[in-house]
Amino acid sequence: MKSSELAEIDYTLKDARCAEGDNQEPWLKQRHPLMRRSAFTIAWEGGGEVSSIPSGADKIRAFHPTTYVQDEAAWLPEGEDCLNSVRPSGARIIAISSARAGWFADQCQL
Repeated sequence: MKSSELAEIDYTLKDARCAEGDNQEPWLKQRHPLMRRSAFTIAWEGGGEVSSIPSGADKIRAFHPTTYVQDEAAWLPEGEDCLNSVRPSGARIIAISSARAGWFADQCQL
């Protein structure tokens, strides 16, 4: 894995960690305790998991998500290939992005 991919994963999980407990009230932490927290995944005892997946269609195929989110999808170098590799899984797909011409703009026109 490239260092830029690791930095991207770390950035994504920092957002999840804020939601998970670094800034939460103690009662909320008690109500939703963690089962597992690693460099790439946060999982709660009551169910639910957030995992950050490295970019690249081949890497995504190794996972079986129920929901797949692309942030700034239009700007991802392999964004369209990644999206197409997830489609056969039946996952709910959420692609968010600021404007940019290309494959993402074409999808928004459909």
